[in-house]
Amino acid sequence: MPKLAHELNTLPASVDSTLGVYFVPALTGLGAPWWDDSARGVICGLSRGVKRAHLIRAALESITYQIADVVVAMRQQDDFHLTALMVDGGPTKNDWLMQYQADLLGCPVMRSDVAELSAIGAALLARKALNPGSVTDLKAFLTEHSEFIPDMARHQRLQKRWQEWRHAVNRTLWKPATSA
Repeated sequence: MPKLAHELNTLPASVDSTLGVYFVPALTGLGAPWWDDSARGVICGLSRGVKRAHLIRAALESITYQIADVVVAMRQQDDFHLTALMVDGGPTKNDWLMQYQADLLGCPVMRSDVAELSAIGAALLARKALNPGSVTDLKAFLTEHSEFIPDMARHQRLQKRWQEWRHAVNRTLWKPATSA
C-alpha cells in the first residue's frame, strides 16, 4: 500500500492528461447531486495507449468533478457563495489533487494542517459536554493551513473536461434490461 500512496502523489503529475479516460466511481450508486442508487461505476475512453498513470489521474480527477458538481448544486441556492473551499481528510494530503480542485472550481482551496478535523471536532464537542463551562476556540485549529490558489487560465481549460466527465456520469445511469 505505501507504494500506491506514493504513486497517488506522483503519477497524476507525470502525465499531461488522462488520454480521454474518465472514471465515475458509482460502485454503490451516485450520491449528491444525482441521488441514483441504481447507477453503476464506469471507466470510459480506454485505449491501447492508456497507462497506469492515466488511470490514477482519471480516478483522482473524478473526486474533484464530484465535489464541483455538489458545489454547483449548492450555488443554485440564493444564499450560497463559495469564496474558498476548506478541506481535511486523507485525500487532501495530495497536493496535486488540491491544486486541481482549486483550478477546477476557480476558488482557493484551504487545507488544514490538522489532517482529521472531524475527529478533533468530535473530541471538542465531547469535552464541552463533560465540562459545559469550558470554551474551546476551534479557530485555533484552522489558522495553520496550506492554500492552493487557482490558475484561472487552467480553470477555463478544465471546464471542458468537467463537461466531458458529466457525459460519463450519464453512462452510469444506463439501466440493463431485466433478465428473463
